[in-house]
Amino acid sequence: MNAFQEPFDAASWLELALKVEREKWERRPVRDDLVAGYMSAQAWGYVVAGYSLAEQALKCLLNLDGRLPDTLRYKHALRPLSDRLRAADRKILNHNYDDYHLATKANGVFAPASLPPSSVEDFLATLDGPEDRGSIAWRYSLTELPSDVPQLSDAYLEHLREVIGCVIGLVRHRDREGFPPPLSYSVRRFHDRQYLVYQDWMDNARRADSTWMKRDRLEIWWGPDYKTRYDYCRFTAGSARLSFGVLPQETNPPPEDMRGEIREILRSQAARPRQPKDRP
Repeated sequence: MNAFQEPFDAASWLELALKVEREKWERRPVRDDLVAGYMSAQAWGYVVAGYSLAEQALKCLLNLDGRLPDTLRYKHALRPLSDRLRAADRKILNHNYDDYHLATKANGVFAPASLPPSSVEDFLATLDGPEDRGSIAWRYSLTELPSDVPQLSDAYLEHLREVIGCVIGLVRHRDREGFPPPLSYSVRRFHDRQYLVYQDWMDNARRADSTWMKRDRLEIWWGPDYKTRYDYCRFTAGSARLSFGVLPQETNPPPEDMRGEIREILRSQAARPRQPKDRP
């Protein structure tokens, strides 16, 4: 039986492979067609790679504390692997999946009919399909009759990538003391807004008005999301603290709504997009 690589190395290769799969998807997504087989053939590489990445990431995480039995070492079903995760790891995975599912649903990112199940357990069980053959069925779906191949939409693939990224983050978190747990989708988007919008906007505002930082106030910059969370900035004694969460209940004076101005900046940047910095 082959030994596992060092967790840091394994996480690095999994992370790189996932990044490359995302880049390929962005350059050449699956194109709609009336023939289902034509669409499945386009998606084949993405789906097979997704299954394999999820399987390897889960096994790598389980191997960290001896939770991967020999009976599952060369099995390919995903749900039995996730069921063996530590309670703390499963809690983070559930939270991050729930956040991604609810945030993208609220924003209308995917067609409602294409959405996968709302829980990560049911999602992985759907991917496994009848008799836990989903991974194998997809692998040979180009030549074998597709009687037991789970039918997966773009939304399924994106949810699967979110699961893979979270599990890779858990491997890093468990392997290195002090390494933070994987961030949820909503928090990552908040950090992207910080880098793509707020940083330059604050620099420009300070240059245009020397008194901009000196007035105590609370400003709303984005939101709300599906949990009534906002991006808001509190200015106090010449300093600014940007937060993502539910607004403070009592503020004096009342919050100032800057979302319209922020939206204009976002529209102008849409014509010249910048990529956020790579995050672990």
